[in-house]
Amino acid sequence: MPHPFDLSDSNFSRLQSRAVPLVDDLNSVIAKLLDLVEGDEPATEADIRASPSKIVKKFDPATPPDLTHTKVISVTFDGKQLDKPTWNGLKDAAIRYIVKTEKDKDKLKSLILCPFVFGKKEDEGYRYMADLGISVQSQDSMGAFKVAYHIASNHGCGMKIQFMWRQKEAALHPGMTGIMEIGAW
Repeated sequence: MPHPFDLSDSNFSRLQSRAVPLVDDLNSVIAKLLDLVEGDEPATEADIRASPSKIVKKFDPATPPDLTHTKVISVTFDGKQLDKPTWNGLKDAAIRYIVKTEKDKDKLKSLILCPFVFGKKEDEGYRYMADLGISVQSQDSMGAFKVAYHIASNHGCGMKIQFMWRQKEAALHPGMTGIMEIGAW
């Protein structure tokens, strides 16, 4: 059943500017705007930076989407926001957390789900983390996320990641932004 309502000239003009001529009516434009607010429409990176609380879609970190061709917008791990957020930066933050809290070297081998060695190694994709005395191999976006998620979910750390798929045909959701979070971050 239709619901009549009064609309100011200025709001009507704003809605009209978002309409596709000869396609949209007032109801379809309002539906598009509601889809955007409710998270069904892709947002641009500029939209995210202008309004960081506007998240397009929330994903379950236990079953993450394909993160290939994504860019990290922001990361908070164990209450600390990363200055330069990247997938490998998230992985490193999780590894720093677990190495500082777990002193049993044998347990670390089961807790860190990526190749690492004690001591300095800087070939084959390894990067030395001098503050920890270990070298960790870089990972792709999915691998880095899985390392961080395993540590966070098994050790009570909060984690929140805001990311965006790049505008590439091979990306799962080109231009769409998402968020994954667990625990108190």
